[in-house]
Formats: sequence, structure tokens, C-alpha cells
Amino acid sequence: MDDTASDPPVLTRRQVLAGAASGALLASCTSGQRRPPPTTTSPPAQTTTTAGPRQVKIGYAAEVTGANSGRGTFVKACLDAFLGYVNDKLGGKYRGIVPELIPVDVPTDQAGPGAYADLVARGVAGIVWCSPFGLVPSLAGVASGNVPVVSVLSDLYSPPVQYPLEGTSISGSMVFQTMLPDAFAFDVMLAYGAEDRGFSTAAMLFDSANFPHAAALFTAAAAKHNLVNQGVFSYDTSSGHVDLAGPLNTLKKAGLHCLVVYGLADQASVVANQLLILDAKYVNTPTTLRSRFKPMLMGTRWGTGDPTFVRLAGDAASRGTLTPMALSHVPTLPNLPLRRWLKDYVPSYNGGAPGGGENGPVDAVTVLLDAAARAGSTRGPDLVAALEHGTSNPVASTIGVTFTADRHLAVTRDDTALTTMEFRPEPFNLGNEWREILAGDYQGPTHLVDFTLPANVRAHPIVVQDFLARRYGTSASDDYQGGDPGKVAACRALH
Repeated sequence: MDDTASDPPVLTRRQVLAGAASGALLASCTSGQRRPPPTTTSPPAQTTTTAGPRQVKIGYAAEVTGANSGRGTFVKACLDAFLGYVNDKLGGKYRGIVPELIPVDVPTDQAGPGAYADLVARGVAGIVWCSPFGLVPSLAGVASGNVPVVSVLSDLYSPPVQYPLEGTSISGSMVFQTMLPDAFAFDVMLAYGAEDRGFSTAAMLFDSANFPHAAALFTAAAAKHNLVNQGVFSYDTSSGHVDLAGPLNTLKKAGLHCLVVYGLADQASVVANQLLILDAKYVNTPTTLRSRFKPMLMGTRWGTGDPTFVRLAGDAASRGTLTPMALSHVPTLPNLPLRRWLKDYVPSYNGGAPGGGENGPVDAVTVLLDAAARAGSTRGPDLVAALEHGTSNPVASTIGVTFTADRHLAVTRDDTALTTMEFRPEPFNLGNEWREILAGDYQGPTHLVDFTLPANVRAHPIVVQDFLARRYGTSASDDYQGGDPGKVAACRALH
């Protein structure tokens, strides 16, 4: 699908912010939109009917054990928060259905096929795959079976394509994906570096165990955006030894504007500390452009975008550190139901606050439950038909999930948002989320509004209108900065 075919003319930041806030840009950017605009309403009214399933088993695959069990903790916290809400506020039923969630441990690729077979044997109606491992080896069984699988943390879409998710031939397929593809993340992240920051060089360190296809995606995106590739360096966290200092010393000699670390938070924090030792910590874009080696750090939700990154990096964590994620996953959006659920039902998780993307597992579960309610059945073909012909209203976030018969990928490139590392004090105005939802000592990712705004308007105009009206996010616009030229310049220099 060509996500750039309907791109509007290039607008200045002031035009973008003013136009979106007034509604003019919303109208001009949504023509030709493929899916219906999502709502920002509360979850749909819970109704009980005499037809259809009374209880539905949903299996979920997660890294319960192993080196990356933190992601398993993330998944369990999200789903525990959802069940807490259902039991406390909805009388134990979601759309008249009692959900039963069954976990299986998938810490490796080898564990996938057995976990899938176990869940099928236990009579699940659908499976939510919340591990980056194990799904690809299980696809033969999934394709020939009758249990739909929604991938939340395993990217099947990005090259090399692991399973077709769009086209007329996929109708009836049991495989769906809600995860933002890494290909979209790399494309938008490096477009920002080249087009918005004016960077001309880029390099990457990546965890080959967790992100085996990152090198090809980075190389393609760097070439697309005319960034000189100063090097791609892999490391294998499963080997027990990771050398991150050597590549950084090599890059210091070569010179660099932006450094992508496609790995987990502990490795990203080591890189940040090594940059500090090398006197290469990012300050702002003008400093980077006139220096040989003070690169902007970019990375993944599980690395630079993870709440533990800034805790581990300490003083080495720099403002302006960039992380792409789906707009629905931005943890500082207004009206985020899961924020309240975590605080009320799982306060031990990250201080009871979202770190980004916690709605993903919940959205996948509820889209399956919604399909069962619409279909009045838990048969695989019936669920797939319902998934292909209906929109799941927002439940855990403010953005619903939509599949079609020719597109089993719920997001487009226009769903991609950027977040930036922020903490107080700042020489410019931060968004109103700092007064309304964030703790005073918060240090972590917040929504970086400006660069992806036209695309986000095309994808989710009502959501964008809401956060602009409430002045949520970080923006260098006059509107956010109160017309103060000094604050506009300071914000623009950093990001």
C-alpha cells in the first residue's frame, strides 16, 4: 500500500498546528482515508444477549521466563489491568462475554510451535501473540488451523515479509497484526533525522537476537533519506558478551549525526553512558551539526523508549532522545483509559503508570472478543469474517482497531508517532500533560508532535484535534510556546 500517495503539500509548523487546531487541516488531510475515523468515546456499552458465546478463552503468548521476561511482566500487567476493569466496573463481562485469558511462555523461537499447539488443545478461540519470538515457526500450523492469531509484538509485515498481511488473496487468513512494523518506524525516524534535523550521517548498533532484520531495514531507510551510512554493528545478547565501546570508538573517528540503538533498555543505557565518557552526549541539533561526534540517540520502545532506560542511564540520558511508536501507544495522550486501570488495579507496575504501548495486548484481546460478540460464535472462520468486516471501538486507548478482508495489518505508516525524552526543567514550555497527568519528577518519553502531525491527522483526525486542543505533547509552535521567540528557538534547537 502506498502511504504517501495522498500526502498534502508541505506546510510550515505554524500552519500545521494552527490548521489542525481549527479543523481546516483535518478536512484537507482526511480525503481518501481508507478506514473510518476512530472515536474518542468511552468503551461501548456492555450488553448481554441470549445468543452467542457466554465465555471465551483467549490465549496469549508472552516471555514469562528468560532474559527478556520484563516484556512478559509488561504483558501480564496490561491484561491484569483490563481484567481488573472488567471485573470491577463491568460485572465480570465484556460485551456480555466472560473473558478467560490463558498464558503460555514463549521466550524463544523454539518454544512457539509447542505453545501454539498447547493453546489450541486447551480450546482457545483466538491467540494474542505478545512475544517477538515463536510466531514465525508456528505459522504453518496457524495457517492450516482454525484459531485466529493477532500479533502484537512479532513483526510479520516488514521485509523480509514473514506472512502476507495485505492483498485480495489474504481474505479468510487466520493471521493478523496490530504491531507497528519496524519498517515504518525506521522510515519515519530517519526521515525526521534527515528532513527535520538536517542530519547527513547515521549509524546503527542492533541486537541481532531480538531484532534480526534491523540491519536491512536501517540500510534501506538511510538510503531512502540520503543519509550516509557510517556503519551497522550487530551484537548478540544471547551470547553473554556484548561489546558496545568498540563500535562507538570507531564511529567517533568517522563522525556521526544520529545513532540508532535497536536493542533493549540496558544496552541503550550502556551506549548512553559510553557516549558520556567519550564527551559525545547529545546537547542539541546545532551542536551536533557543528561537532564531529555528539549524535542524537534514537531507538526502540524497548530501548530508548522504555521507562527503565532513563533510570539505568542516569545523567547520561539526554533530552531529545528519540523513539518511534504507534500513535495509540504514546503514553502521554489524554483520555487514556488504561492509565486509570493501571493505577487502580496494578499499581506495582511502573508506579501504576503506562510507559508506552500497554494498550497493545488489551486491544488485541478486545478485538477478538468484539468479533466473537458480533459473530455470535467462536468458530475460527466466523471470527475472521467478523474481524475483516468491523471496527473495534477504543477500549484501552483512544484509537480503535480496524482490519479489512484485504488488509490484516491494523496500522499504516501514518499511525507512526515520535516520542522524545524530556524532564524538568526545560527552557521552553512543556505540554499540559506535565501539569495534568505526569509526576513532577517524571523522566521519560513524551509525544513529539510536529514532524508526524500531518500524517497523524490523516490517520486519526479526532484524536489529533483532542491533544492539540488540550496542548498535550512537545511542540515548537508559537501556539505551544506562547509566542515567545526564545522558547520556540530553544525547543526547535533540541528537537
